[in-house]
Amino acid sequence: MKLLKRKNLWSIMLFVIIVGGVAVYYSIDFTKSNTLSQERLKALRVEYPIVYGTLPNAETIELSFSDVLKVSQTAVVAEVIEKLPEYTLDLVADETTPEGVLNEKQENLGFSFSKANFTPYKVRVNEVIAGDPVQEYVNIVNNSDLKEFEPELTPGTKIVVTLFKAPSHPEGNYGFTKYGTYYVVDDDYVLSAYESKEQGEMSFASKVMNGKPLKALKEEIRDFKNN
Repeated sequence: MKLLKRKNLWSIMLFVIIVGGVAVYYSIDFTKSNTLSQERLKALRVEYPIVYGTLPNAETIELSFSDVLKVSQTAVVAEVIEKLPEYTLDLVADETTPEGVLNEKQENLGFSFSKANFTPYKVRVNEVIAGDPVQEYVNIVNNSDLKEFEPELTPGTKIVVTLFKAPSHPEGNYGFTKYGTYYVVDDDYVLSAYESKEQGEMSFASKVMNGKPLKALKEEIRDFKNN
């Protein structure tokens, strides 16, 4: 009887050791595969190309994702519903202001910066990661003059995006930029919309987020916003 109990005990211990070993194996294997491979990232760039450049002769500064996050009001996970018609804003409301006087002089010379066209996208906000709360459905907009230098968003595209309040725009519209946008790919991984030709991906203090789980990017955003 004692011998039988010992055999049962050893059988249970052996079972625990084997199961534990398998669990450790799968844990290690999951850790190794918890970043998309370079081959997969390269393939995804066909559908989610990097956005480079800006207007010719324009003086611009490359911004990292954290630079944009620092001055944004909120960061969200969203899904693009549709692209909406462009609209025009009069950026000079009062002709008696210095800006208005300057604009009048520019118009007399045949050009003007008083108006700008904007391209809006209707998105559904799936999650507010950090920052101010927003409605479930909002419009995100960028300057139409820069459309070839900004992401072309199609219905069904999922993104992590930083939003800016746009007081001169219609209610419920928020500005966004390529510098503050990541695509959500393969269900729960992320891929930057913008990369520097010299520095590559620009995220958090040179951390590489491309190919990392969406959860990892959300944690970085929350830590950055909280600190």
